Amino acid sequence: MEYPNADGIFFDASSNRLGVTRAYSLPYSTEPKVLEYKYTFESLVSDFDKEEKFAKQVNFVVCWTAGSHYKEKFYLQSLLVGDEGSSREIFGATHQAFAAGSSQPAFEVLVVEDLLRWLQDPVAEEARQKHVYRE
Repeated sequence: MEYPNADGIFFDASSNRLGVTRAYSLPYSTEPKVLEYKYTFESLVSDFDKEEKFAKQVNFVVCWTAGSHYKEKFYLQSLLVGDEGSSREIFGATHQAFAAGSSQPAFEVLVVEDLLRWLQDPVAEEARQKHVYRE
């Protein structure tokens, strides 16, 4: 992951809701990260259950939809609600995934369906995010 020394990188509640945490000193770079692509987040959780993949080895997940059968194992905290995005580590991530019982995020997630809804109508999607992910 690499962020250049540019103004448009950091989270700002009014002008850059998809930006990253201001805790980074720019320019910022890390070792290569592990990216998982899945249609549903719940299918990745199923891979974890079968020990085909391991949450500790994943840094970022891109999926179309979250599904609903992941909730026993993971909690998704929306980064699209209010100032929650100020803790985002990966530009554009829509959620942080917490393993059940953990207070530290395991990795970040981009739920494409949620991002597209948010880009079309941020107010309505923020309300939906509060309902769907804070149940």
